Amino acid sequence: MVYATVFSVAGYCQYLSFFYQDMDLAAVNQAFWNGTHGRFVTASHVGESALLNNHKWFIAFIVLPFYALFPGSLMLLYTQAIALSIGAWAVYLLAREALNSALGLLFSFCYLIYPSLNYITLYEFHPIVFAIPLLLFTFYFYQRIIWTGYLIFLLLSLSCREDVALPVFGMGIYFILRGIKEHGTNHFLRW
Repeated sequence: MVYATVFSVAGYCQYLSFFYQDMDLAAVNQAFWNGTHGRFVTASHVGESALLNNHKWFIAFIVLPFYALFPGSLMLLYTQAIALSIGAWAVYLLAREALNSALGLLFSFCYLIYPSLNYITLYEFHPIVFAIPLLLFTFYFYQRIIWTGYLIFLLLSLSCREDVALPVFGMGIYFILRGIKEHGTNHFLRW
């Protein structure tokens, strides 16, 4: 939670100093504001933003109740920092299973200090970033052969935005190739 706290404070400072240079934060904030008032699709004004106008952010319906309690851009920035920090837990679990606990901590630390992750944590708010920890947990539950968790996180990942289907497709190819390697080609030709 140190990562979430540090980057929430950094996002707060960035917000107070008017350092956001794109309109995404304002547009997404307006979309959530409209969502809390029952307007999920709008066509009344050019440039008006709603949750289901352009990209399909179904994951936003999970965030929407929190936004209704604490409306504003800062809540979105804090939620994004928390979500990305939770990805370190998935990385730890994956590395612990494959290697050991000490290396799991090292890999999760490397995840948290990865410059691209730090950049997207502070760059506006985008619901697609929720796909990062969700895809990591999808992969973890696949590795552990926990199909309920796998399917839940797979659907949550796909709910972040329509283009998350591309990495999910890539994971599917990997899973098929891995299955062929482990069970042989004849096992897969029978179905």
